[in-house]
Amino acid sequence: MKAQPEKSNQGVQFVTVQEVSAMLKTCPKTITRMVQRGTLPKPVALSARCLRFDLSEVLASLQKAKA
Repeated sequence: MKAQPEKSNQGVQFVTVQEVSAMLKTCPKTITRMVQRGTLPKPVALSARCLRFDLSEVLASLQKAKA
């Protein structure tokens, strides 16, 4: 069963590194490199071991990189 993106109180959708890598058809390490290069935004730390990306920020970054 496919995991659904998490929603916060403000309606922000959070996705995991694995979900972003699946969207881009890459491995999770490539997502880490893209964050380091500034191609993707930094993930939000929801706790010490729980990092999530704001889906709208990821999509905006990809549109910007495409242009």
